Amino acid sequence: MHKEYSPFILILAVFVAISGLLFGFDTGTLTGAILFIKKQFSLSLYQQQFVVAVALLGGAAGALISGYFADTYGRKKVLIAALFLFIIGALTTASAQMLPRLIFGRLCVGFAIGTFFVTAPIYVSEIAPPKSRGFMVTAIQLFVTIGILAAFIANYFMANFDQGWRYMFSIAALVALIQAIALFFFPESPRFLVLNKSSRKALKVLQKTHDKKTAEIELNKIKKVVTRKKVHIEELFSSKFKLAFTIALLLNIFQQITGINAIIYYAPTLFQMSGFSNTTTALLATMGLGIVNFLMTFVAIFLVDKVGRKPILDTGLALMAFAMFGMGISFYFHKIPSIHILLFIFTLLFVGAFALSMGPMTWLISSEILPTSMRGKAMSLVTTANWIFNFIVSSTFLTLAHSMGPTITFVIFGFISIIGLLFFHKAVPETRNKVLEDIKTPKIHL
Repeated sequence: MHKEYSPFILILAVFVAISGLLFGFDTGTLTGAILFIKKQFSLSLYQQQFVVAVALLGGAAGALISGYFADTYGRKKVLIAALFLFIIGALTTASAQMLPRLIFGRLCVGFAIGTFFVTAPIYVSEIAPPKSRGFMVTAIQLFVTIGILAAFIANYFMANFDQGWRYMFSIAALVALIQAIALFFFPESPRFLVLNKSSRKALKVLQKTHDKKTAEIELNKIKKVVTRKKVHIEELFSSKFKLAFTIALLLNIFQQITGINAIIYYAPTLFQMSGFSNTTTALLATMGLGIVNFLMTFVAIFLVDKVGRKPILDTGLALMAFAMFGMGISFYFHKIPSIHILLFIFTLLFVGAFALSMGPMTWLISSEILPTSMRGKAMSLVTTANWIFNFIVSSTFLTLAHSMGPTITFVIFGFISIIGLLFFHKAVPETRNKVLEDIKTPKIHL
């Protein structure tokens, strides 16, 4: 019998998921802060873009190397180290008076967040019992949406305070400190402990989430799969692991190229382009996106372990494609009075569908299907790809929208969602209620 939702599981889920809250709050805070930063630091357009983009590049760097450290020193230790780096970065950003210091702070924050999104899903997926694993990993994405929404609301109410953004970054540092202290009292992943020949410690951890007999059965399963022999990254491309790695990699790429951050980063601009009368109205509409983002991720948490990953992923991608086509049509008929209301509805649908599916399912499925013996290294690679494509989409969207027009741009995003739907429907295995060592990818030819 599993202790699916014991106090230990729920408390662990919350404290690990705070990593997601920090990412969301930082993203949302910078969206509003850049309006004041560009004035206080007299930034050119290029410098503004670099202040935003440097965190994404830091995220890619953090994701790339953190898997090695997670496999070598442990998931929990790396997560705690990243939190202290986040604290340094957030406080450096908050206190910066010169541009180089500001950029250094953003780089540290990005590096830490990139590390979060490699280690946190691995840590949670390896410690959670099968029936609550979806809930625990998806909670990370829920907290991302909470952080974004909280920052959007704070930005709106602090719009008249030039230095308000400094306090917001300082608050994020305090939250990270609380999380780091709390994580010291939680155990290491049982699978990492087995990798390091600490089976007794692993059994004690498993007994916190299973009854005694089930814990021993699961420990034996882990021992059969997990080995301490040196694993080379090239093995990810072997016939044994190639499909699982390809699925995880494409999930992370499609999470970005379906257009979510084109919406999140530039929603106020899009709403103004479509006919919203003023900045205040556009910001309120953007806050509406934050609310839907949160609510639909909350729905995903309660569905993922009941209906499974595949139905949610398929439904979400289909709705995302439909919404993008609708947004493209809305821009095509932008001269029709009140058409901006229709655009807003389709944008809400897209964000809601993403929050239900590609948002949380990407991290969950990736952490489940990758092999235990190289999960850290593999998650590093796929998460690095996520950050790189986040950077590409975010730094090119406005250029594409102005050169090709928003209609064609959104239609392209819609077709990308359809391509993702066709591939993932065939390739992604259903992982609901399965022990990690029992998950197999379907045999299809790539």
